[in-house]
Amino acid sequence: MSKIVVVGSLNFDTSIHVPHLPAKGETIIASHLSLHHGGKGANQAVAIARLGGQVSFIGAVGNDENGHQLINGLKKAGVDTTGIAIKDNAHTGMAFVCVAHSGENNIIVYPGTNYRITKEDIDRNRPLITDADYCLLQLEIPFEIVRYVIGICHEAKVKVVLNPAPVSADFDDRILAHVDYILPNETELAMMVGESVTMENIGKLASSLLAKGCGHAIVTLGENGSFLVDPVRQEHFPAVKVKAVDTTAAGDSFIGAFTYRLASGDRIDEAIRFATKAAAITVTRHGAQDALPSLEEVKNWLVS
Repeated sequence: MSKIVVVGSLNFDTSIHVPHLPAKGETIIASHLSLHHGGKGANQAVAIARLGGQVSFIGAVGNDENGHQLINGLKKAGVDTTGIAIKDNAHTGMAFVCVAHSGENNIIVYPGTNYRITKEDIDRNRPLITDADYCLLQLEIPFEIVRYVIGICHEAKVKVVLNPAPVSADFDDRILAHVDYILPNETELAMMVGESVTMENIGKLASSLLAKGCGHAIVTLGENGSFLVDPVRQEHFPAVKVKAVDTTAAGDSFIGAFTYRLASGDRIDEAIRFATKAAAITVTRHGAQDALPSLEEVKNWLVS
């Protein structure tokens, strides 16, 4: 089994369940509230570990109850947490998730210690990166850290999987020259290329990321599945139709499962199909990490 390292965010999530997502200025009553372990980086690491992958995590939490709970949760899932720095005098990252009865959501993230990770933290854990076969990153940590890690991966010939979420104004697309797989959703792709995404132009827009040096682009499209662009093909992969109750961790489930299957030796199309199934299971459950399936669950679901 190939080694995977995730460099990214850890958040303590507060999910508020509402009849519909509130409009500007609207006050609505929530039906219930729940607390979950989250953060894009942590979610993706747990997705990999729960499927049986060998995964290490590099990130930062505060020296507080939320931070210690998040570390313990990762350990319980089977993630190597030796690369997590504990920062004094700073709060662990938090996310506030509004979940509609339809399963749609919106999220506000307070970065906290996710923005306190430093190059020195990365250097202390450099062997976790250079010994890995794949490095998975997101953009809930400072962009300069993402760029620094990608540079280390390039020198060490470690394959880079980038989930460009959330995309912000400081995104420098020159890093794409050293990214092997990029997985934006359609909103993030639109922000990266400055143009609205449709099924008619998605191939052209995703191809523009390859023109900047990226090896493969997989655009996740929610209920419409995903779209692959690589040097030899453009292919749409339909979603599996299920009744969604919470889409909070759907993208993280897909990306973690995709990376796990690549590290297991799958072809890219096989990895996408497997990830599609894992994400479909995830949206039928509430929460983030709590919703991520095991390998046995995905295999059993595949043959059911």
